[in-house]
Amino acid sequence: MNRYMWSVVLFGALLFGAYGAQAADVVTPRLAERMAQAGSDQLIRVNIIMQRQADVAQLRAATKGLSKAQKRQLVIDRLSELATESQSGLLSLLEKAQAQGKVERLGSLWLGNTVCCSATKQIIDQVAAMSGIRSIDWDEFRQMLHKTMDKTQQPLSSLRSVKKTKSSAIQKASIKIPDAAGQGDQSSGKEIVWGVSKINADDVWALGYTGDGIIVGALDTGVNYNHLDLQDHMWDGSAFGLYNHGYDFINGDVDPMDDDSVSPGHGTHTAGTIAGDGTAGSQVGVAPDAIIMAMKIMDGAGSGTESGVWYAMEYSVTWGADVLSMSAGWVHEWDPDLCAWRAKCDVLLALGIVFCTSAGNGRPYPPWGHFNIPDDISTPADVPAPWYPSPDPGDEHHSSILAIGATSSSDYIASFSSYGPTEWDESCTGHDYDDYPYDPGDGLMKPDLCAPGVSIKSLAHDNNSGYRGPYGWSGTSMSCPHVAGTIALMLEKNPYLTPVEIDSILETTAIDRGPHGRDNEYGAGRIDALAAVEATPAGGAPPEAPDNVVAQVVARHYNHLDLVWSSVTKDTSGGSIIVEYYVVYRGTDPEGTMDSLNATSDTTYTDTTAAVGNVSINHYYVLKAVDTGGQKSSESNMVGEFDIFLITGE
Repeated sequence: MNRYMWSVVLFGALLFGAYGAQAADVVTPRLAERMAQAGSDQLIRVNIIMQRQADVAQLRAATKGLSKAQKRQLVIDRLSELATESQSGLLSLLEKAQAQGKVERLGSLWLGNTVCCSATKQIIDQVAAMSGIRSIDWDEFRQMLHKTMDKTQQPLSSLRSVKKTKSSAIQKASIKIPDAAGQGDQSSGKEIVWGVSKINADDVWALGYTGDGIIVGALDTGVNYNHLDLQDHMWDGSAFGLYNHGYDFINGDVDPMDDDSVSPGHGTHTAGTIAGDGTAGSQVGVAPDAIIMAMKIMDGAGSGTESGVWYAMEYSVTWGADVLSMSAGWVHEWDPDLCAWRAKCDVLLALGIVFCTSAGNGRPYPPWGHFNIPDDISTPADVPAPWYPSPDPGDEHHSSILAIGATSSSDYIASFSSYGPTEWDESCTGHDYDDYPYDPGDGLMKPDLCAPGVSIKSLAHDNNSGYRGPYGWSGTSMSCPHVAGTIALMLEKNPYLTPVEIDSILETTAIDRGPHGRDNEYGAGRIDALAAVEATPAGGAPPEAPDNVVAQVVARHYNHLDLVWSSVTKDTSGGSIIVEYYVVYRGTDPEGTMDSLNATSDTTYTDTTAAVGNVSINHYYVLKAVDTGGQKSSESNMVGEFDIFLITGE
């Protein structure tokens, strides 16, 4: 339980006495407190999490070898089936209550098997008494955007100055001029803001990569989709009836226009850092041809709910986003549903999606500063990343989140940038997340990376050709979209990169800052877009699967079996490729898991260990082709059920 909730536990325990054992198990203390304050007819926003959750390890196993599109569809199909089966009774009850005016805004999510609605206390009690419910929590509005202070920490002796480096292969005709932050490039009369130049994104454009065709789900206060720097590369959702390039989860409509009135234009500012193309005069975007899908999750005051973000995550994936970016989060004292966040982000990893999030800006209200460790990193930035360097704790500990800290133009960490470690020691129904318990010096290292986040100039939401500058805004909100844009550049070069590959490339090519190696201020370091793209292997479509595998028991050696097939020369899109080798898989159950047996560069393979001992046995085989970039095809046709059983004792 979150340390900030102990004050309401006793109150909740007393209140639960009226509900019975089942309610005591599922209604959270903060919802119990909210219900005690509400009138009988008052509607309370709640998130209902079902007990049955996806086995992410099984999903990962089932999707191995599948193409990106096949992987996404398989996961969505399986989770949709799970949600349909387990939510049917609950939805029936809530739909009847909705007709009576006791429930509003009813919705179902396959992501994390969740039902969201506003309901009266009576209905919440009825739901709490049902079987199959893991938890019912208050879906509270919170101001997810945090204020920042525009200053950075003083240089420490352990910090070293890092100069911008350029690839020797790139000779760019540009003149260095100072902008408001002290750095910036201008080429052919067009300003390139300092953050873009600092991470060498402009050098990546010279290689021909601008993020073209890569869809970035921008979860924020909305986007001014009419801005000249974005209007020609906003996502086209007209086929889904979404004519304004996304969805508004605050007002429940199809117009995600940015109407932020507290920090004017936060969503447009972050979207500009991802993909502003400089049409109006200033090049503020890292990936100027990336496609922005606008997901409005916060209102004009910068407030939103957990369910709003979860809907946006599911919608973005459903409609084809390649990467997600969100510059917002929940501080730990608000008691976010950590179990639900971790489960949903784990599913994103199985779907092949990286979710970039701002690490947080410390304490969002007086007294300004930072929370005590391990509570300074916000949620979901505290969720594990897709990849960690050796010693690797194992796939089951990984998730989809990249938490991003903020640096200045001098490469020093910003004073407001949240730092780790954080902890995972949560008891969750069906799965305990206790893989990163916190002891001094222990826990989960965060952030994962850092990027420019001080005095960042970007787009204005209230002027279709305007910018927020010249000094710009500061915050980890500004650093996060630099990383999302960099991922778009990488995915244009190789759209088949996995989250693990993306994370590992970003971290191993980052400019190391602070103590040597990963640390709890800079993470793996400040990103370098050029180095990351240069380290990204070129990738076309994965190979086609072999489709004509045949097998025969060798008559002279009944424990030997010959496999033969034709070479694969095309990828799944019909282009020519080079297959480096084939992997042979073997199993005894055609419906079960097949284990990797061996690899060969030939189009024949003899299994000399098909039978061991004086026993009768049968085997089943499939193949996968692997190209020079390491991409695997789907499985070939299966062979097995031989006329002659594999036996020894000739």
